[in-house]
Amino acid sequence: MTVLPSGWITKEIFAQFGLLFLDFFLHKKGYLGHDRAHVVILDNHHSHLFNFEFLKLMKNNNIHVIGLPPHTSHWLQPLDKVHFGVLKKAWNKEARAFTRDTVGKNVEKSDFFRVFNPASQVAMTVHSEALAFSQ
Repeated sequence: MTVLPSGWITKEIFAQFGLLFLDFFLHKKGYLGHDRAHVVILDNHHSHLFNFEFLKLMKNNNIHVIGLPPHTSHWLQPLDKVHFGVLKKAWNKEARAFTRDTVGKNVEKSDFFRVFNPASQVAMTVHSEALAFSQ
């Protein structure tokens, strides 16, 4: 996946993410079947919702894209209340372990996934997702 040195995302990069998303969830894991519709909830960033290539890709794979209105995420994003709290705790644990194992090195961009992947495995479970939407 392409990244910009500034860390900003573009429509082209987000369309690449869409391809990786589909490859992972449809082909590698088989989580999403074509026999039923799915929903992806995104913020209102222009690279997400004003992105014809991404939206076409999602539509062609029976995935509906919903954009949250600006300045409403604290009310409307259920994952903020549970899921990301668990992720933050797991991230802090992994970042401390990384710093300890690398003798005080800070987590840099090149180290991000080395720290994030184990944390996401802990946080991104069916149980925590269901809990977030049940509140």
